[in-house]
Amino acid sequence: MPLLARIAPVLLFILPACSVTPNAGISPDAPSVTERIAMALEEGDRAKNSKAMAKAAQTLITLGARPAEETAPDLGQIWAKQAHGGTDTFVYRGRILGPAYRNGSIIAGSAAATQQLFLAGNVAHVSVSPSAGARLNLAVTDSKGKAICQIVVGSPVGSCKWIPAFSERFEVTIGNPGPKSARYYLVVN
Repeated sequence: MPLLARIAPVLLFILPACSVTPNAGISPDAPSVTERIAMALEEGDRAKNSKAMAKAAQTLITLGARPAEETAPDLGQIWAKQAHGGTDTFVYRGRILGPAYRNGSIIAGSAAATQQLFLAGNVAHVSVSPSAGARLNLAVTDSKGKAICQIVVGSPVGSCKWIPAFSERFEVTIGNPGPKSARYYLVVN
């Protein structure tokens, strides 16, 4: 009997467990791409001078971050122009796929949700960077409503990582249990 035929039943039993194991097999040592993008978005938003704004813009551009919605402004390009007096000084290289971000605000006691498609066998990563002093809840559920990750996020960034066993849509929910509105950046990859 071929080796694959002998181990296939075992793999079918083990692989579904990957979809419910946050941070499975992923090194926590260095910030991931989504965490670096989330931090750059927050840094660019708070930038007090052109050097800080240029650094945040360069990070977004280098990592291929783009707005999740086609009509939203590309902050990397905007900040790069602002930091350099309205002139383009960076090389823009687009990626077919890659990290996407969105920003928003959630009123006290509310939540915002979005659905994202993640591919089987690839690391799925969601990061949230709340405004200074805010604490938000980040939750990811699969297409059947099963919890993949639930964390409380404070400054500067919180993340959920997992490896989906199947290509499917996942719901990402950001909740604000605090007493006042909170701004956030959401990065998915």
